[in-house]
Amino acid sequence: MSVASPVALPKLPTDDLVLVSVLGEGGTSVVYRAWMVEAGQWCAVKVLKGKQSGRVERRFLTEARLLCALAHRNLVKGYAVGEGDPPWFVMEIADGGSLKDWCARFGKMPPRLAVDVAIQVCKGVSIAHQAGYVHRDIKPHNVLVNRRGLCKLTDFGIARVARPSLEEVEDPSGAGDALGTLGYMAPEQQSDPSGVDARSDVYGLGATLVHLLTGSPPPGNLFMAAKEHPELFAGIPGELVTVLQKATAYRREDRHVTVMELAKELHATWEFLAVADGPTLTTGIPLEPPPPHGMTSRTPASIPSNTGAPSIPPSDPLAPSLPVDVQSLLEALTPLPSALRHQYDPEPPPPERTRWWLVAVIVATQVFALFCLDVYWVGRPRKESLVFHDRFTQAAQRNVAVIEELGRLGADRDLLSAGYGKTRAGTVLERRDASVAWVRDLHAAAEAHPGDERVGQVVAARVTELDAALGPWTTAVDRWHTRSTRFPGTLVTGLVGRPDTEAGGDR
Repeated sequence: MSVASPVALPKLPTDDLVLVSVLGEGGTSVVYRAWMVEAGQWCAVKVLKGKQSGRVERRFLTEARLLCALAHRNLVKGYAVGEGDPPWFVMEIADGGSLKDWCARFGKMPPRLAVDVAIQVCKGVSIAHQAGYVHRDIKPHNVLVNRRGLCKLTDFGIARVARPSLEEVEDPSGAGDALGTLGYMAPEQQSDPSGVDARSDVYGLGATLVHLLTGSPPPGNLFMAAKEHPELFAGIPGELVTVLQKATAYRREDRHVTVMELAKELHATWEFLAVADGPTLTTGIPLEPPPPHGMTSRTPASIPSNTGAPSIPPSDPLAPSLPVDVQSLLEALTPLPSALRHQYDPEPPPPERTRWWLVAVIVATQVFALFCLDVYWVGRPRKESLVFHDRFTQAAQRNVAVIEELGRLGADRDLLSAGYGKTRAGTVLERRDASVAWVRDLHAAAEAHPGDERVGQVVAARVTELDAALGPWTTAVDRWHTRSTRFPGTLVTGLVGRPDTEAGGDR
């Protein structure tokens, strides 16, 4: 939604909500900042504006009911629904704006931050899928950020019921409606919006991640980007490109089966993404305004068990069990000071002697977990170094004939043979440096003695294969060496072993 100019604030049929200002306005609704009198906190109120068609009103109420029914930290939480004239509903407020707003302010998002955002959204979408709903409109515009930097998916207005047990609920979209946003819609959604499933939302998540990584909306034919828009992936790390191409494949059978499968693949790329300084999700969020004149924030002890706002009729098949327990909500969002927390806990605090025992157990567990993590932190690149060393050694054995071929073309055969010998002896760092120098000498010899076209192609192919096998090995060795020589990696290097002890010239 775009920020609107100040307008007259409507009067809602409840004394518990005080509308203060306009947060944004769309084609069919307006979102207001409001104060919940009984709860003593800010919220957002979405109001359907003017006279709308029955279909638009059904979509509006569908979104309201789903936000109230689905509870997860990465979904915007709905509090209550009013089905009057006009309809309205109350939801939590996210002062950080949308991811689209973030990209408009700061440009493209660093890969690590973008992956973190995408994983958060995957978790929220997964909850909707488990409840039997397909969102159908996942895009940066519909992901909001709160003051704690949590990403929250919203706008379920065109969500479709996909679970068989809920098929009797009316789909808010009409037959044949082209619902969604071009660039974020899966190909099957463009032709048949009612035939989508979880893999269509996987496509929307992939397109959203492309937007975050590039800072611009993706093309309408994103599934053809590898051929028609290769420049789109130019600045994106290779590990992510593979995941994105799978998530936005043309055929749904070629995509990730679930959004959590996509989240796991994104998580696997985390270690390989560089840490970049720059704005975070909470950068630029203004301070929370004070309560309206005459209003005060409530402490947990004074908050009633519900807001007093109207709840969804129990006959509605999508209605959750309302009213909302605002006390539990506030305690979850704002933990109480430790000195006061026992006043609201259902169980008494443990005796003092038990606390110290628990502290000792927790500390010991954390120390052991950190030790295991340290072993993994050093051991993984060591294992990768061994695997990639084997691959390079095999490639070198397959292509050692390139020395003779270059010798026949006039290159220094003895120099190249001596370089090859050095790649098979010494420590892992010495072998790495010798291998880099040997492949570099092969490149130089091939350029200096090209020979005829056929021989030149054979030599170039051999050197290219060696170069391709060398890159992953040197990267793994560098990562292992960096971690094993820094604290705390130095503590476990002797335990997990060095690549030198298993990857010698006699292997």
